[in-house]
Amino acid sequence: SNGRGTTQRDWKSSQKGNALFTVGIRQSSWMNDLKSKNDGKMVPLTLLPLKIGSLVAFHTQRVLGECVARSGETQQMLKVTVKWPNDVLLHIDPAQNEQPSSLAQGSHEKIAGILIESAQDWFLIGIGINVGYAP
Repeated sequence: SNGRGTTQRDWKSSQKGNALFTVGIRQSSWMNDLKSKNDGKMVPLTLLPLKIGSLVAFHTQRVLGECVARSGETQQMLKVTVKWPNDVLLHIDPAQNEQPSSLAQGSHEKIAGILIESAQDWFLIGIGINVGYAP
């Protein structure tokens, strides 16, 4: 996305602490695959951002869980969700959080963003994930 967020806003990142990448998927391939998995029915394009956001949230949740397990901390329950259409949020469960944190109990912070654009027969999916620091 060339350092651009939604509505053409500049999006800047430090040199460290983030995973930034763009993935290209052929539109015709993605649409044909969805159609074949849905008994030949057309599927709305609005499902693409939800699918990508869900994948990013799922894998971020999995990695966070592995990190928490390795650290030996079991008090802090983290939950990753999708905020339609392009934000991935980190939540801390206030009922289970007994330790101080950079996030207020029950709050949420954006930890990833997704921007999808189309060019010719391609979906260009830009993903940015905060990796090396807390939001």
